[in-house]
Amino acid sequence: MLKFLYETAFGRLILKGLTAPGLSRAVGHFLDTKLSCIFIKPFVRNNGINLDDYYSDNFTCFNDCFCRRVKEDRRPVDMDPSVLVAPCDGLLSAYEITDGLVVPVKQSRYSIADLLGGGLDAPEASGAFDASENSGAADVSEGSKVADSSEGSKVADPSEGSKVADSSEAARKLAAEFDGGLCLVFRLCVDNYHRYHYFDDGSKGRNVFIPGRLHTVRPIALRNLPVFVENSREYTVMDTVNFGRTVQMEVGAMLVGKIANNHEEHEFKRGEEKGCFLYGGSTVILLLKRNPDSSATGAGSSSGANSSSEANSSSGANSSSEANSSSGATIHLDEPFLANTLAGIETPVKMGQRIGVKAPAESKH
Repeated sequence: MLKFLYETAFGRLILKGLTAPGLSRAVGHFLDTKLSCIFIKPFVRNNGINLDDYYSDNFTCFNDCFCRRVKEDRRPVDMDPSVLVAPCDGLLSAYEITDGLVVPVKQSRYSIADLLGGGLDAPEASGAFDASENSGAADVSEGSKVADSSEGSKVADPSEGSKVADSSEAARKLAAEFDGGLCLVFRLCVDNYHRYHYFDDGSKGRNVFIPGRLHTVRPIALRNLPVFVENSREYTVMDTVNFGRTVQMEVGAMLVGKIANNHEEHEFKRGEEKGCFLYGGSTVILLLKRNPDSSATGAGSSSGANSSSEANSSSGANSSSEANSSSGATIHLDEPFLANTLAGIETPVKMGQRIGVKAPAESKH
């Protein structure tokens, strides 16, 4: 079916309706009802989910099961401050960012600036979204900012009290900070644990929501379309103690009714829950600098996402650049990830497991 939808002309016509955010919103509302409980047992059985790993006594709807909480001892978090851990379960692909571009194997290349909303002023970029049709994108976390997609275009109505961020130039400046760095893509499947966590101590600014469509994130769609720059998504800039300035993004997918982040400005701890996806496959993306101890330029602050620099000024979380500036530390991913990605292989990971380390440039531990 997906091959028909993504690789035939007639299928792509049908796909326009299926990827409209309104359909995902409607499905999401139904999966929040008690009636949807009838789908829980077949979902668990067909996907081989071991509910002994989760708190599963109080499911009142299907989405309760889908975004179930895991028992702490089933996802131990490596607390070594030099270790980079996975923020979620999923299939990991790791890319080096070169000249602002990520070039996935057998997939469409995309720029980090476009990923952060810098291409929203282009007519073809996320242009199918129209709030006047009440289609709705993936629900915006309360208080999230909404990227301004250019004068005259329409975006999802921001939550009460939130601001509208002008994204284009600021997104490009923020993206430039990560040139030469790493883009880690965690693709969650329906049977995965669908809550995501902070991978280090630190503090964050407001969330920025970028409206768009809701394609599936399965490989067949990724091969045919720049899904990550077309889908609805939400990101935040985080100043972490051990890995410097980073960006974490959550990308919605077909039938994902909501990206539910728990916090706006917030000081966080390694392993603390950041948020969850409701029904559907989903994706978490991390942008990391190769040398996390390099001083931040502050370019992201004008995007609206990076109010973390103000929020952090008194928190102490941002003191990492001063404390480590002379160490010359570099982030090294563990051996399988880059090599597997080059071979077109996604590597399964669990939330909290080691995926890399911050070490002196000449050492990989």
